[in-house]
Amino acid sequence: MGMTTVDSGEAPPGMLGQIEVDERTWWQRSNEAFSLRSAGAVYALILLVGFFTIRTAQLGRGNYLAAGNVGNVLEQSSLIGIMAIGMTVLLISGNFDLSVASNAAMSAMAAAMMVDTVGPAWAVVIAVAVGTVGGLINGLIHWYVGLNSFIVTLGTLTAYRGLVLYMNNGEERLIATREYRETLKSWAGGFVGSVEVALLVAIGFIIAAGVFAAGRQRGLAVGSGVVAAAALIVTVATDYRVRIAHQTFYLFILLALVWFVLRFTVTGRRLYATGGNMEAARAAGIVVARYRVVPFILVGFCAGVAGVMFLSRVGTVPPSMLTARELEVIASAIIGGVALTGGSGSVIKSMIGALLLFVMTNGFTIIGLSPFLQEIAIGALVILSAALYVVASRRAAAAGRV
Repeated sequence: MGMTTVDSGEAPPGMLGQIEVDERTWWQRSNEAFSLRSAGAVYALILLVGFFTIRTAQLGRGNYLAAGNVGNVLEQSSLIGIMAIGMTVLLISGNFDLSVASNAAMSAMAAAMMVDTVGPAWAVVIAVAVGTVGGLINGLIHWYVGLNSFIVTLGTLTAYRGLVLYMNNGEERLIATREYRETLKSWAGGFVGSVEVALLVAIGFIIAAGVFAAGRQRGLAVGSGVVAAAALIVTVATDYRVRIAHQTFYLFILLALVWFVLRFTVTGRRLYATGGNMEAARAAGIVVARYRVVPFILVGFCAGVAGVMFLSRVGTVPPSMLTARELEVIASAIIGGVALTGGSGSVIKSMIGALLLFVMTNGFTIIGLSPFLQEIAIGALVILSAALYVVASRRAAAAGRV
């Protein structure tokens, strides 16, 4: 199958002590990278954007790809995208978290209640800490009590939402100090400057160079570099400047960090191994408990960050904050091709899945489609995405490639 194994010397003899060396040609690796199974969400996003661009032009409602609208879509998808990063890691480990949105609301409420006393900086720390502890509780109950993650997080979904209501007697909580509201808003709701944009571009090129240097999916790396360079040229030539909100900037930073860990580190390989076959991972010397609990903590951390971003944008926490939005988080990962059975997935593809959801919602609103039809379309998209992945996996298995 074009793959050989060599001793990595990084672990005890067994599965983790050997690494796979990809002997396929550049063309074969590129074909796999751009196959429908690997890049289906990307193709769907391109088709959807193309449709809305044409349709809005026909209706005379302006350019769908106008810089302002692109910036809006990125900002709107940021909260779900941040939580989807943690959810993807958890799904790779073989579990999922239904309480992520309630945890984010609980974190935001904790920050809103404390900010007027301790100030914005400590309120942010408190929010992230509350979310992280909420994730830790889920992980400890799941692993040490032995309950299925569905049961655990179904319970904490209700419990955390109940805490949100209890903390402020079911009422909306407003940041009373105007100065603190403006400070938080500037941290998350403001727009990045030229230095931060340069950092994002640099990160993009570093990722492309890293993929190329590792000899994995070189076609994708080269393509990423070309797209980045073309974007810079178009920006300079046409003055097309997308205003990137700070919360979108934080999303990109978190996305890059988690992607790097999953793809290029031993920790990432062990996480995939644990999610794919827990018993084999244990036999290979992996501390399985660590790779089953820590992903819950990461989801909680992302929930805390999302809670801070929400509070910073609006300056208040309604008791219904992010109700049922955990479904969008999980849907983003599924649309991105993450397997619910564990052992496979990509945070970048999950981000593309989140973009798909918000491009669809944004586009349907602009062209005047009924919100009820929007819900039907999103549900169909989730089912079709999951079905596409399953069918493609079965065909690959039948062909002897997996």
